[in-house]
Amino acid sequence: MSPLLLLAVAVALLGFVLLLKPELLWKRVRRDQELTGAFAALLRLVGIAVLALSVLIARQVG
Repeated sequence: MSPLLLLAVAVALLGFVLLLKPELLWKRVRRDQELTGAFAALLRLVGIAVLALSVLIARQVG
């Protein structure tokens, strides 16, 4: 399996975590602050962008 494809899978997993459960990553970064609704929405948008990035990486394999 290509290293570039493995990178695309890892980036896609990060995107799914940001899209579905941004609280998991937020608790690791900021333990003292709660995640607000607006910032959770922003993290979900970043998750969508990261998923698009994984598609671009995977297209480089072929």
